[in-house]
Formats: sequence, structure tokens, C-alpha cells
Amino acid sequence: MKFITLNLRQESSKIAFVTAKKDSLIAKDLLEYPSILPYVFQQDISGLTNFFRELAKSNNKGRVICYASLPASLVSMNCTDIETSKKDEWTTHIPELAMQVFEFDKEKINEYYIDTPLELRKKGGVYVTVTAVLKKYVDILFEASQAAGVDLMSVESEPVVNLRFIGNWKENICLMEIEGNLLTLTAYNPSYGMFSMTEPDFGWKHILNLESGMNDLNNKISLFDLAALKTFGSFDSLKTPIYIFSDKEKDLYTFFRKNDALSRISSVYSQTKIITE
Repeated sequence: MKFITLNLRQESSKIAFVTAKKDSLIAKDLLEYPSILPYVFQQDISGLTNFFRELAKSNNKGRVICYASLPASLVSMNCTDIETSKKDEWTTHIPELAMQVFEFDKEKINEYYIDTPLELRKKGGVYVTVTAVLKKYVDILFEASQAAGVDLMSVESEPVVNLRFIGNWKENICLMEIEGNLLTLTAYNPSYGMFSMTEPDFGWKHILNLESGMNDLNNKISLFDLAALKTFGSFDSLKTPIYIFSDKEKDLYTFFRKNDALSRISSVYSQTKIITE
């Protein structure tokens, strides 16, 4: 099976042509384009359709299958526990669950697509990870891809994709997306699930260019560790590996090494791959 992954970020659009075999995925021709998120924000169907047409031309081998991801900063994510004696009883109350988790009212909930990408069973209930993304962001991507003859299969949150890519479901993990002026931290706990926290006006431009960059980042991480501890009940932050995803991966890696800050950082990535189940 061959497909295309489309990783949308604030500063770039990354494309990989992937071949799926029995036990592996082989990505070739990793391409980078200017970000198409401005088209999404402005609801520019013409600009998006032209992009997907170019994407279709670059494949030119029949059906074009595409899996897309949105940055964590555009997808709200949190986890909660539900007491239920029946296995799937909670699934009939997902809108109400999202209203509770994200404090949406009845009018606002209709503006979002709600998903539950992670379900972890517990005695007498379930821990559910809930995501919410504006419908208009997803709808215009599907509309434009359809007009261009591209089969867009899904639009997921990047942390979900990244966790699947890392493939470690047994340990605590921290995912860090660092864009120019945005930092989004996502924690995963194998017993509870995932939640994200976005820091606006703080990204690699701040970290790399200001003298206080490393210290300011450490403060952000410390605050996030406390939030993870409160959310999960137990979270050994000092032993939790950090995986960084950024278009400035080389600069950030050099910066962290210079500041002796690589002890918790497991890997720094620029290109992610969507792994199909």
C-alpha cells in the first residue's frame, strides 16, 4: 500500500511518500512546502484545492491516498475518567463529555468535531482522551482534497500521530512541538491517556535568540510537569523522556547540547510519519 502523509504546521507543510509493508513503513521523497494553514484559517478553498492538485500531480500513479495532521496548538486535548459498568456505554455521551472536559456550552460544541483517540480500561470504568478541533478547519481540507481528486482519509492531531510514530505505549512520554512563536507540550501516561498545553508567544524564536531562552523553557517544562502530576496523580517528570518536533531541529539540538540540556531529550525530529494501525 502506498500513501502520502501531510504534516501541517504553522511554518511549513511537510509531505512524505510512504510505502507500507508487513512490518514497516518506508518513507521516500520527503518534501517541504510553505505552510498552507493560512488557506485553512482564511477558508481559501481555491488556494487549498490548487495545493492538493499539485500533490496529486507529484504522485501521478492512480489513486492518491493522503493522511493529514494538524498541529497540537489547533486541537484541544485532555483526558478524563468515566465510571461505567458497561464497556461502551460512555460512547453515547461523547458531546456531553467534551462539554465537561473543555467547558464548552451547547452552542459552542456544535462548532467542533470531537474525537476520542485513546481509551484505556480501568476497573469499573475507562480513562478517555478527548480531542476537539474546529469543524471549519477539517471540512475545508476534505472539500479541497475531494475537488482535487485526492482521497483524504483522516485529519488527526499531531501528538496522536507522533505517539504512534514513537511506538512506546508503556512509559510516560512528553511530546514537545516547538514552532516560531508557539510551544505545545503533550504528556502521555499509559494508565490515564494524553493532555496538551499550549504556550502562545513562546517558541524557538524566543528559545534560540534570547539569553534567558533555556531558563524560560525550563520554567515552562516545570509548570507542565506540575500540570501532568495533577492530571495523572503520579508522574515522575525527571525520568520522563522528551521528544521534540520542530522545523528547527538542528538548531535546537545544538542549543540543547551547548546548554547541557540533553539528559531528558530522547530525540529531535523535523519530519513525522503517520503510522496506520
